[in-house]
Amino acid sequence: MDKSNWRRAFAVAVSFSFIYVLFVAPASAQSFNTDARIIGMGGSDQSNDSTNMAEEAKGYKSIVLPFGLIQLWQHRDAFRADDQTKFNPLLAIEDIANPLHYTFGRKSETEGQRLVRDIVNGNLHKNLNDYRGFVPKSPLVSRGLFSPDFGKTIRFMKVGKLYQGIFIGAGPYLTAGTALAIDQALLDAWSGASAGVPPNSVLHFDDTTSAQMALSVTGGYRARFASPQALKTKNGTDRDGIYVAVNYHYLRGFHYDDDVINVRFDTDSTGQISPPPVNTKPAVVNRLFSDSGRGRAVDIGTNIVTGPWDFNFGAEGIGNQIVWKDLEQERHEITALTDNLDFTTTKLPPPGGEKKVTLPVRYSGGATFRAKKFTVRGQLVRGINVAPGLNGLEYHFGGEYHLGIVDVRGGGRYSNKIFNPMGGAGVNITRHFGVDGAVFSTSANAQRDHRTAVAVSLRFQK
Repeated sequence: MDKSNWRRAFAVAVSFSFIYVLFVAPASAQSFNTDARIIGMGGSDQSNDSTNMAEEAKGYKSIVLPFGLIQLWQHRDAFRADDQTKFNPLLAIEDIANPLHYTFGRKSETEGQRLVRDIVNGNLHKNLNDYRGFVPKSPLVSRGLFSPDFGKTIRFMKVGKLYQGIFIGAGPYLTAGTALAIDQALLDAWSGASAGVPPNSVLHFDDTTSAQMALSVTGGYRARFASPQALKTKNGTDRDGIYVAVNYHYLRGFHYDDDVINVRFDTDSTGQISPPPVNTKPAVVNRLFSDSGRGRAVDIGTNIVTGPWDFNFGAEGIGNQIVWKDLEQERHEITALTDNLDFTTTKLPPPGGEKKVTLPVRYSGGATFRAKKFTVRGQLVRGINVAPGLNGLEYHFGGEYHLGIVDVRGGGRYSNKIFNPMGGAGVNITRHFGVDGAVFSTSANAQRDHRTAVAVSLRFQK
């Protein structure tokens, strides 16, 4: 592998250390949500297909205007490790974290982006205090999943608006996770909590990151049943009923990567970078990978509509697993971080056998109340049977008030101890067509800085 190609590969590996800002907090809420109306009310989890069925029963559809793709195009050279003026892996991953909606403030370079770029190029500043201001969360354990389905429901056994049916579809299945730990002395120096990097010390930056890329071929069951008598209300609507969705995903894995990254910073009596001990490498990446996997996953969801109330519950990833075979492994090392040296690659013997990768089951539940003039909603999302601190509780809440031709909205999301407010408005151009806009705060960047993003979508209603 030549120098530029290896630097690009190592950049991806190091940048995945901050994957939690991509797939965990933002991706489950506003960043991959295509409906600016829902984003303006606090965002929500979109994995519960029964909730989407209930919205469809109302005759409500939205189409996103993906202005975020402009930034993806503008920053397309950010992974060009052979071009030091454009190479910016954390910026590129930040773009991918929020690809549909335009985010302000992305063009400015951060200390974290400089740090990663300088490590990859073997051109680290000897004075680590130069990276002051870069304060990622540590220790951190996090995982995320992005798995939208695109397909069609074939309905049968129709009785009025009640039906049962089979869903056939497909879509990407992308997962990523990281376990990150940075020496507290470094964090204190970069945050300003201490006078600077301590002298005569060995400071560590360690991470274990894994990612999977697969195709999901989905077969599912869809049904709308009549509400039992106990759930009926005097002010019921033609949307009343129990909506059920079950998906079985056959997963064809195309790529798996598991990278163990260990970087050490040896400092001298002045606190600056010094050469490590003899036969010690300051940066080592042990990589395990495969291009062949098979797996499965099951999702279930139900939505109960009774009068002005909607109650939903979903479970995503029941029994999920991908078994990877034909595993390969290699090691990448560098002898100095400050001398513009290249990484060396050593092919290691195949480990043999197979590796089964699973994810925590993700549960969600929420409620919506619709009145003539206003709507309020809330949702709780939680991963179950996971390591402490992994994918903690995530809250969404918000509301909408109808003012004739204009609807005003507001809400927020609390996840990973960070609150992101959001709001927006919709213009009802006709009874059947409107334009929705939302302004929301996002912390989808390595330093968890709040930035402002804008979402726009078209709304069609029967």
